[in-house]
Amino acid sequence: MEFFYVLPSGRTAIRNYALDGSDTVNAELDGTPATDRASMKGQKLIIQSTIEATAGALKSTPVRSMATWVLSSDLKTLTVQKHYELKGKGKLLGDTETSIYVRQ
Repeated sequence: MEFFYVLPSGRTAIRNYALDGSDTVNAELDGTPATDRASMKGQKLIIQSTIEATAGALKSTPVRSMATWVLSSDLKTLTVQKHYELKGKGKLLGDTETSIYVRQ
């Protein structure tokens, strides 16, 4: 599965995922490699990603995220919920992010 993102800045990004639960490697916007694993669980798309911070206080620390994508039954609303954690350090403060997209 291929996702094409257009950011508010106009930049674009493409991420590819295998839906069989196998690993794929994608690049973050700054070029940092991310190892992603995607699978379907019922009506939900689950994407687990791991990146290794390359700078700052978290340098060399793996950061994991899990995104759950759910499309409403009327196909008009996509809800994406992301959770973040640092490997070996547990969940991050403010570790959950929810985005809601409504078809117009």
